[in-house]
Amino acid sequence: MTLTVNALQAQQGRIGIVLDKDPLELLPAGSAELVRITFTVSPANPASTQIGFGNLPVRREVVNGLAQPLTTTFTDSVVLLAGLTAAPASGCPAS
Repeated sequence: MTLTVNALQAQQGRIGIVLDKDPLELLPAGSAELVRITFTVSPANPASTQIGFGNLPVRREVVNGLAQPLTTTFTDSVVLLAGLTAAPASGCPAS
């Protein structure tokens, strides 16, 4: 699998992530962590933030081996941000 990150709009709070693989290489059924994103949180930021899925800087979609779109639900979520002395926060609400 190839991971491509588009960070050209990171200053606007947007990054693009593309996972690409050989169409004959199957992914196993079930849940799996494919990408982990780590953020550095400013001390002036709020205790939580909204994480969402959009179409910039890359289009959100899931396709099959023939590049045909698959029915997919992208779920936005609120992420609690850890304080400066706490352990790092992580989460990925995508389904």
